[in-house]
Amino acid sequence: AATAVQFSVAGLESADTGIVTFSDGTHQVKVIVRGTATNYVANLSTLTDGPITSQLQVNPDAAGNVFTPVSGNSVTLDRDVNQQNVVSISASGAGIVNGVGDLDANNLITLTVNMSQAVTVSGTPTLTLNDGRTVFYSGPPSPTAVTALTFSYIVQAGENTPDLAVSSINLNGGTITDLAGNNVNLAIAPGVNPASVLQIDTTSPVLTGFT
Repeated sequence: AATAVQFSVAGLESADTGIVTFSDGTHQVKVIVRGTATNYVANLSTLTDGPITSQLQVNPDAAGNVFTPVSGNSVTLDRDVNQQNVVSISASGAGIVNGVGDLDANNLITLTVNMSQAVTVSGTPTLTLNDGRTVFYSGPPSPTAVTALTFSYIVQAGENTPDLAVSSINLNGGTITDLAGNNVNLAIAPGVNPASVLQIDTTSPVLTGFT
């Protein structure tokens, strides 16, 4: 994401000068402003991602008047908002070893979606699996921050697939945001699903005849 922020300062007299300070709480970026201009650009690349505050301090004028600092609008800095946030997906449970297994109905499977950064979750996001099953989020809700999202479910009869995989991650009316409050990228890139094979086969053998 861009770190250049456009801003404007209104209400200054032509002879006025001042400084607008942008701060992440630890570091600051200062921009000199003048009454002869209105629009400015601040480069916030040295600040840490998250909420950024702004404040205008007008210098004393020729008459010796001292001005009270004025707070401006806050912005949110997030340089990785468009990056791939889903790093990997893994499966665990009884009968699953290093992601490999051959399960039938009534087995408990936990799918873990590993993120590139800490996130908070509200509501009940879901996973859509390639066997058609929808699995609901079972991890801690906001404000607890997590780097791994867990989704657990019990296999039902008729849910069959030669290799279980997650087709999509869905907000389902909830939110998954980074610690700066930005929605994260939930796209599942190639290679994110596990390379190991987890077969789900709930079909019972049938005796069809004798020879």
